[in-house]
Amino acid sequence: RTFGRMPVKPAPVQRPLEYRLPPRPLRVEATLHQLLGTEANLRLGFRTVGHRSKDRAVLRLLEGHLDEVLYQQIRVEKGLSYTPFAASEQYQDAGILYLGTDSALHTVEETLTEMRRQVRHLLEHPLEEDEVEAWKDALLAGDARGLETNAEHADWYLMSLDDLANHGHFIDDATAIRDITAADVNDAAHRYLDLDHAVTVVEAPALGYRRFLQWMLGLGVMAVLLTVLGIRRYRQKRSGKLITPAIPASARFMRH
Repeated sequence: RTFGRMPVKPAPVQRPLEYRLPPRPLRVEATLHQLLGTEANLRLGFRTVGHRSKDRAVLRLLEGHLDEVLYQQIRVEKGLSYTPFAASEQYQDAGILYLGTDSALHTVEETLTEMRRQVRHLLEHPLEEDEVEAWKDALLAGDARGLETNAEHADWYLMSLDDLANHGHFIDDATAIRDITAADVNDAAHRYLDLDHAVTVVEAPALGYRRFLQWMLGLGVMAVLLTVLGIRRYRQKRSGKLITPAIPASARFMRH
C-alpha cells in the first residue's frame, strides 16, 4: 500500500558508466577513516558483471561460501579478526564481490595474506556437487522467508523492473538456483575471482594509540624541559645572576 501511494515523477536520466578492470593488482590506502584507533578495515574486491548477468545466482552461492570460509578460517581457526565476511553489490551492468574484515594494525598484512589464500584455495580446490547442493538448499531456504519490510519490497521491485524491460517477465530466481552445477561454480570462480585484477582497500587510523602515546610522552617531556628552563631563567633574572655569554675576542674583532 505504501509503494502504491508513492508520487509519480519522471525518472532521473541515467548516464552509462564505463567500467575497467585495473591492469594489475591495485592497493588503496586511506588514513582518514579515523584519527585514532587500534583497528583497520580491509577489503579485497573483484569486479563482476551486474544483476543482468546469468551468473548472478552463482555469484550469490560463491558469496555465501566465501562468507562461511572466512569466518571459519580467519576468526575461528586463526583468530585474526572478529568480523570477516563476504558481500556483493550488483548494479545493472557492473558489480563487485568483495571480502572484508576488521584487523588489528599489527596483523593487517597477515590478514590480507589469509584472505588471498582462501581465494586461491577455492580456485585450486573446486566445490564438490554435494557442497553445491547444500548451498543451493541454503539459498532457497533464505529466499523462502520472503521480504519483510517496505524497503526490501521496494528494492526487489526496482531490481526486477530491469528484468521486466529486458525479458518481458520477472526472472525465476528459484529455478536459476536449482540449475546451478559444481562446474558452473568453478567456472564463475575462475572468471571473477582474479587476484591479478583485484582491488585491496586498507582503511587505517592516522595514528595508533601506541604511536599517539609515544608522541604525547615526547611532547610532555619537551614541555617539562622547556618549563624547567624557563623557570630557571626567570629566577636567574630576578636574582640578577643572569649570565650573558662572553663574546670571544676574535668575534669582537670581526664585528669591528
